[in-house]
Formats: sequence, structure tokens, C-alpha cells
Amino acid sequence: SIYTEAKSLFQRGSKLNLSADDCILPSREIEANGLKEFIESNIINLTSNSLYISGPPGTGKTAQVNSILQSYMKNKDEDTCIKDLKLYDKIRKTFIQRRVAFVNINCMIINNPENIYDEILKKILNKNYCYKNEKYNSKDLSIFLKDDKIADISIVILDELDNLITKNQTILFDLFSYAKNKNTKLILIGISNALDLTDRFLPRLKTNNVNPKILQFLPYNSEQIKQIIIFKLQSLFLQLPKNDDLLKAEIPLIHPAAIQLCSKKVAVNTGDLRKAFDICHKSLEMVEDMTRSKLSKQDFEKLTIFEAPKVSIAIIAKVCSSLFGNNNSGNCNDILLINKLKILNLQQKTTLCSLIRFEEEQFQIKDRSINEFYQYYKTKVSLDKLIGHLKKTEFIEVISSLESFGFVNIIGGTSNNKKKFDNNNKKIYPNINKNQLAKAVEDVIYLNKIL
Repeated sequence: SIYTEAKSLFQRGSKLNLSADDCILPSREIEANGLKEFIESNIINLTSNSLYISGPPGTGKTAQVNSILQSYMKNKDEDTCIKDLKLYDKIRKTFIQRRVAFVNINCMIINNPENIYDEILKKILNKNYCYKNEKYNSKDLSIFLKDDKIADISIVILDELDNLITKNQTILFDLFSYAKNKNTKLILIGISNALDLTDRFLPRLKTNNVNPKILQFLPYNSEQIKQIIIFKLQSLFLQLPKNDDLLKAEIPLIHPAAIQLCSKKVAVNTGDLRKAFDICHKSLEMVEDMTRSKLSKQDFEKLTIFEAPKVSIAIIAKVCSSLFGNNNSGNCNDILLINKLKILNLQQKTTLCSLIRFEEEQFQIKDRSINEFYQYYKTKVSLDKLIGHLKKTEFIEVISSLESFGFVNIIGGTSNNKKKFDNNNKKIYPNINKNQLAKAVEDVIYLNKIL
């Protein structure tokens, strides 16, 4: 049915119907142009460089990077990630030919962070070039990146970069350092939900003069969400004859006021575009079920994009209410708190999740010291192999930052800032509940395991 086709537009992971020459997502023109300029200038000049893309979930980071990547990879041989690119050099005012290796990896699939070197090299070399049976290591990657026999330069995109964090952060340091070395010919692009990964996890980068460029994707506002939903719905008109242009002026299947309500609700709550898509998908499903129940099977299947009943503002309101709850002050406060929790870095979230679980398991003990919590954090909580536990001094720094944000309460000891955490017997209590934290980390699988 026409509803089935419309629902497919709002499924998670669905693609926008961009033109063959257009790789810029709606409402991401500034970010896309900045990303294209970064990639193309470094390819043309054969310069190593790194870019860190951050932003909350559902802001289009991965979708925009992939869209630009696919525009470069058009007509590529399927058996290789190497592509000959012809780019225009604005300074020299001439076209430059470059042989580029493209590697795009979601780090969530990497079981052991040390395997990232092997994953990168095998994607570039493929079966025709593999010269060893055992896994490639950091040294192998370093040697390859200095060799221009296969490619003039390599572009490595690492999505979910948080998953490469290790106890001593060696792997991320190595990768970003390669992109600093003039001889390696590597363009490294890391994508993560953590807004301050470089400041919190990679202090070694700055001390070694390795400073990735930063590109931040902010949450969508209501106008941007509205325009993207309309763009999706109007893509249904692409199958219509050209003489139906006058009919294409309207928005199909969802009433404009309903789109406006959906956009405002999502923007106020999270700014996560995926939530808006979920609402549209569910609303279309409800109208589809109601319409099917009123018509014969034959009449239902004959419905066109212009005749099919539209999603009303009442249906959108009902779906939003079930997703976000009633719009009371308590709920609004919860939403603000959850949004603040979402922008914490990985170690802060891990520590909070551990503290919530620690409190649950130690509920009979009234006084819970920081020292007891740290021992629990080290020995009782399975942190998977993606991230090691913090050293005591690092752990104390994380606790201090969480207290400054108001997420934990510290009781006892001196109030002097320099000696604030000298006393391991100070008591620590979470200032948030499990449900709030669970919503903030719902996209991070191993944090859910801790909770």
C-alpha cells in the first residue's frame, strides 16, 4: 500500500533520496561543506590530517559522512576500496588526479581494539595484496601508510570511536599520531557521541602537538526536523508523471500541522531526528490500520497518494504522549537531566552506571565510601574488554567532575578544593535514578550491561 511505502521512508537506517550529484543532507549544509573542504584539500595536497566529529545521537553525523563518502566512491570496482579521483584545485586552477583508498569502519564490530590495525589494512589491501596470514599490527599499518604504491593517500573513517578506548589510550594515540605524520599520507576521521573525547581521553594528543580539527553536529531544531520530514514525504512524488507538478505542491499523508507538532516535540525533548522518524512511522501505521478496517481490501489497495487519509494532529499528539510522556514540569526536568547525561564522556557514564549498580547491591550499607566504591568498580563490574578501569587518581577526577555537574553527592571531609578527595572515606551517593541514566545510555550496549 501507499502507507507501506511511506513507512519505509521513516525506518531507522533508511536513506534520503538525494540526487546523483548531491551528497548534502537537508539542514546540514554547513557541516557537509566543511567536511568536503577538509577531505578534498588534504587529498589534493597529499597532507596527513585528522578530524573529530562529535554530537549527540540522531544528529546526522554518520549519515552525512557516509553520503559524502558514497559520492566519491561512485562507479568504483566492488572488489576494492581504491578509487581514482579527479578533483579541482581552486588554487592551481586545474584538475588533480589522485588514487585514494577509502576505509569506513564502525568500531562497534571490533571485538578487541587492537584488531583495528588489521581491519584497516585488510580492507585496503584485500585478498589480492595480503602478504601475511597473521593479524596486521600497528607497525604494519605505519609501514603501509608511508608506501604510495597502492594509493597516494588513505582516508580512514572510524565511527563509534569510543569503542577503541583502552586503559592507556595507546591505540587512539597511535592512529591520531599517524595522521599528524607528514610521511604517512593518512586522513583520519573519527565520529563519536562524546563531545569532549580529545580533552577527556586523549590528553597525550595535545602534549605531543596532535590536535585534530573539530566538527560538531548540534541537535536539530524544530524547523530543520520539519523540513526533513517534508523532504522525505515529497520524495513519494518522484514516481509521478511530470504533468502532476501542481499536485506535488502539497504534503502527502501527514497533515502540515501534525508535522509541526512532531517537530516541536522532538526538538524540545532531544533534537534526535530518529525520534521524529519513529513518531512518523508509528503514526502512519495507526492511520493505515484505521483506514484498512473501514475499506474493503480492493478499495484499500487502490488508494493513491492523493486519496489516502492523512495523519492528523491528534494522532501525532497521541504517539508523542506515549513516547515522551505528559508534558508536565517533572517530565521536562527529567528530559533536561537526561540530555545533560547524554553529553558526558564515556568514563563519566561508566562510573555513574557503576555507582547506580553499587548502590543497588550495597543498599543495606548506609555509609558507602569512595574507596569502597572504587574497589567495587575495579573488581565487581564487568566493563567488557573495550575499556579498562581507571587508575585511582583518574577515578577521583571523574568523581570530582560528576559532583560539579550535580550528578553525585560527596559527603564528609574538608571542603578545601586541593584536599577535597584526599580522604578515601568520604561517602558518595548518586543524585540521579536508574531510569534517568538508562535513557541517557540506551544506545551504548555495554553500559546497559553494567546497569
